[in-house]
Amino acid sequence: MAFLAVGYWCINKKLFRDLAVMACVSTLLNALLKSIFQVARPLGEHLMHINDSYSFPSGHAQIATTLWLLLAFHYKRPFFWWLAGIMILGQCLSRVYLGVHFPTDVFAGFVVGSLIATAYTQYKNSTYWPIFSRSKWAVAIVFSLSIGLYYFCMIGNIDKNNIIAGGVLLGIIWGHLLENRFCHYQTSSNYLFKIGITVFGLITLFGLKLVLKMLAPDSQNLWYIFGMYFILGAYLIYLVPTITQKLNK
Repeated sequence: MAFLAVGYWCINKKLFRDLAVMACVSTLLNALLKSIFQVARPLGEHLMHINDSYSFPSGHAQIATTLWLLLAFHYKRPFFWWLAGIMILGQCLSRVYLGVHFPTDVFAGFVVGSLIATAYTQYKNSTYWPIFSRSKWAVAIVFSLSIGLYYFCMIGNIDKNNIIAGGVLLGIIWGHLLENRFCHYQTSSNYLFKIGITVFGLITLFGLKLVLKMLAPDSQNLWYIFGMYFILGAYLIYLVPTITQKLNK
């Protein structure tokens, strides 16, 4: 979240907004695939704690592949292809080494993540993309209804991971709607401004998260967690740029 936030505030607003959206979409799709296949984790000792019981496909491998391939597709430079390869391979190998995934799990995660990144790259360059760009309210409503339908279909298999992803995703979508209407944030080339928004944004983002956790009547209530991450996603996309842009003026 911090990596995507800083990228959105300081590097490329549209790119890192879309990266955050696709990371959430990839997470939700991974949870759906796990609930369909229901492959158990490898037997034996795991070198780390895991929250969910299913193994196929690997969520870490899938999301890492989605993010780093999208960056490589965007910049199209050898450095980013090498970086993407190292990060994806490292993530895949680490999951097998820790004993929480079979090699087939991480390979499947890599394949699904590659398909998501490729499909998005092709779609955003197609003639259909501007239709949705001009209808931001429609996109927000469609995303909201889709998330609701997703949770309805996942009854019995809803866990913290897909609740967080859904909350952040809707927070980003509706936050973007507000940002586009009231803020029109532009990434600054001033390095002092970049440092300022990074420090202010991260401190307040994680401070807000801490306050919301402290206010929780039940920290394990999934719908409270959904609301908390919805607020964090909207804060990242809309309120931090709005506040810092006003302070800068």
